[in-house]
Amino acid sequence: MSSFWISCLSQFEQELPPQQFNTWIRPLRLEGEDDFANGLRLLAPNGFILKWVKERYLTRIEELGSVFFSAPVSVSLLLGERTPEPANRASSDAVHEATPTDRPNRAHNGALAVLERPLEKPAHSMKKPGLSPASLSIT
Repeated sequence: MSSFWISCLSQFEQELPPQQFNTWIRPLRLEGEDDFANGLRLLAPNGFILKWVKERYLTRIEELGSVFFSAPVSVSLLLGERTPEPANRASSDAVHEATPTDRPNRAHNGALAVLERPLEKPAHSMKKPGLSPASLSIT
């Protein structure tokens, strides 16, 4: 892991509540530190995290980069594969980290399944026997 990203993670860990840090920042992966003049690339594991980070944290990440490199830094957010956690991390930590980032995918997939399911006719009729619009008229 790059020294800038370690520094950035440390700063966000101090600034954010643990739930937010573990959900939005920890899953990101940095690329391009060796050639930061051409911009850094942050890889997000899914589109939900990508959008959330872009809207709420990207400016702060660029500020931290400018301070770290003593030069303006641009950061691109891209959709990328989540890399496996290093083997030396405790398995309970890895499970705890993975859970928040998996939730948006499960919710999204569940919503798609509902949308793709054909509509079924209700088992009972909405009409009550003996009632019709004509029988409801007031005379």
